[in-house]
Amino acid sequence: MCFGKSATVRPRGMHRDRRLARVECDGTDASAEQLRAGMAWVFDRYVRDRSLYAVQEEARDERRGLWADREPVPPWEWRRAKR
Repeated sequence: MCFGKSATVRPRGMHRDRRLARVECDGTDASAEQLRAGMAWVFDRYVRDRSLYAVQEEARDERRGLWADREPVPPWEWRRAKR
């Protein structure tokens, strides 16, 4: 989505040793596009832009990407189970 394109990174804070940021590629919000394709999950703990929930819901309703699975497992639960 962003390869070879101009990107704008807007820092939003830190999570452990990782920086949190919003990324736009040629003016397209990378987070929203990943959600729209069903390639990502809104992380409730750090979300600031509540409009992302509507984008995620649209992908879920259309059963795109990870939402094609009848019982998708949130990544934070999957990681916890692997410990």
